[in-house]
Amino acid sequence: MSIPIIDTIRGMIVAPVQTMHQQEESTVQDTLIYYLEIILAFALLSTIVTALLQSAGFATTVDLLAPASLLIYLVGLIVGMIIALVIMVLIFHLCARVVGGDGEWTDTLRAVVFSSTPIAVIGWIPIVGSLIADLWSLVLMVVGIREYHHLSTGRAAIAVLLPVIVLIILAALAVSYLTISSATFTTVPT
Repeated sequence: MSIPIIDTIRGMIVAPVQTMHQQEESTVQDTLIYYLEIILAFALLSTIVTALLQSAGFATTVDLLAPASLLIYLVGLIVGMIIALVIMVLIFHLCARVVGGDGEWTDTLRAVVFSSTPIAVIGWIPIVGSLIADLWSLVLMVVGIREYHHLSTGRAAIAVLLPVIVLIILAALAVSYLTISSATFTTVPT
């Protein structure tokens, strides 16, 4: 059973819960193929838009005027998104379990993959597209964790926001430690 890309993209926009339920029986292989399709689309469109912006004189974070740079950027996006998938599945699965979710890791994989759909659809559009895609993906992640792990919406939201909260706390602790350390080491005895 392969996942029809156009129908799934449309479904994730207009009827995400039903679309996620339709994909409950999809294999890991089919889910990963869908993910590769959408990240390839995102990577190609993002590379083209970034190169066009740079050739029009806009400052970009990478130099894409050389053909080799284009290929490296494209491959880097794809590899980065595959690594991000693995990390996100591990983190969100653990968080879903912490708040009482009963889904398998394959359910978390589906939630992460299908919630990535808006990024492929509009995430490559500078500024506004990526902002809307990130917000919609966050909502879809909550829905996916809720549906696949059989949680309430509140618990699913906690599972999705828990990594963000932990990162904020760790960052605050790191800043506090560095501030205290620098104040301690810069004090010169008189």
